[in-house]
Amino acid sequence: MIEKSPADVRSSIQITPVSGPSGGCPLHRLPLRRRALLAGLAGGLVLTAGVLGGRAAWATLRASAGPSTAEGPTGWLPLADGGSFGPGERSVPAAVPPPPAVQATAATMMDAAGGRVLYAKNAYRRIYPASVTKILTAYVVLRAQGGRPGALDAEVTVSRRATQAGGSSMYLRAGEKVSVQDLLYGLMLASGNDAAEALGEFSGGSPAGFSAMLNRTAAELGAAATHFVNPSGMPAQDHVTTAYDLALITRAALGEAEFSRIVATRSHTVRFAGGRALTYYNENRLLGRDGVDGVKTGYTTQAGQTYVVSATREGMRLIGVVIGSSRAGKYRDALALLQWGFTNFQSAPLPPPGRVSAETQIRGGASPYVDLILPASAPAAVAVRPGERVTVTTEAPTVLAAPVRLGQTMGALTVWIGGLAYGRWPLLAAQAVGRADPGT
Repeated sequence: MIEKSPADVRSSIQITPVSGPSGGCPLHRLPLRRRALLAGLAGGLVLTAGVLGGRAAWATLRASAGPSTAEGPTGWLPLADGGSFGPGERSVPAAVPPPPAVQATAATMMDAAGGRVLYAKNAYRRIYPASVTKILTAYVVLRAQGGRPGALDAEVTVSRRATQAGGSSMYLRAGEKVSVQDLLYGLMLASGNDAAEALGEFSGGSPAGFSAMLNRTAAELGAAATHFVNPSGMPAQDHVTTAYDLALITRAALGEAEFSRIVATRSHTVRFAGGRALTYYNENRLLGRDGVDGVKTGYTTQAGQTYVVSATREGMRLIGVVIGSSRAGKYRDALALLQWGFTNFQSAPLPPPGRVSAETQIRGGASPYVDLILPASAPAAVAVRPGERVTVTTEAPTVLAAPVRLGQTMGALTVWIGGLAYGRWPLLAAQAVGRADPGT
């Protein structure tokens, strides 16, 4: 078990000094002092804090993503919320007993809460995904609806082009009006390629427009090796991803409550105008077994059998990705990985998003201090081996001149697992602090 000292942490993190409201100063001249985190945490978490001090000190942490290799991205992997995953997120931990042998050409297992990779076999090799593409399609559609009341009830007029998609189908007819929600069920349960095309046209305006949305979203999630040219996963030379990217995408999608509900549903009936009704059944044969609660199967000749699975036991959720297996082998591989993961890892709490994790003194402000919190998207837990040490460090200015904006980035919190940087997230101002009234 390794605990990094603040000095070790400071030398390991790339920091770019930036001028603050009253000017800046070089980082190496800024003294570090220890401060206990204000948020109390349970478990075996080691908490330290390196706090940047000095006259008007202000700095931001730079997350630099290195090049992608066959072993995966090197360096820091930026995330859309301003945080980033470090090398420790992709450094598969040693475990006893060792992981099971899997038949699949490529596979990975990820902790859904923290995004930590627990197992990898060719996880960063580009592969054809087949219908597990639809996980990203559903996520992009749900994000485009923005959680607005009634947004999923919006009706989509099915185009003739959508009905000619080929492959697996929910048997749409041209000119029919079908709700976004019903199309999502047809997409994820029946693997309807026609539903995928209809949703893509509705959300992206055109096939090219929706493909751009898919790739932009994948990049935001850190799925840098993913490039999709259609919403269904139908074979195309440049329609590729990796097992690791699929795990990242699925982790984000499971954060959408509606997505989680859909992929955990065994059957859904759609009633079309004119009295036609069709019931669609979930093709995930493991659903409901050993905690399995999602998500999607797929198959093409080029991709082979593909499967993304999620399971939850005792509050911990794992995501498994199996690519290039056999029809029965994909389920065997998934069950073996899940059993190994739940047996050898446990969930460790992290500083809760939205709770106070540090504070900064405000000079010349209407309030003497500002609380610093993590963004809501920061993980609240991460999977670790029993006895594996988790260290949390914070860096933020000790003093800053007013004003401070609500949500202003004030510093960063870094999580270390076994001495490797697992992830880093910005510390944000929880309140706005204006300048003090000169007359008071």
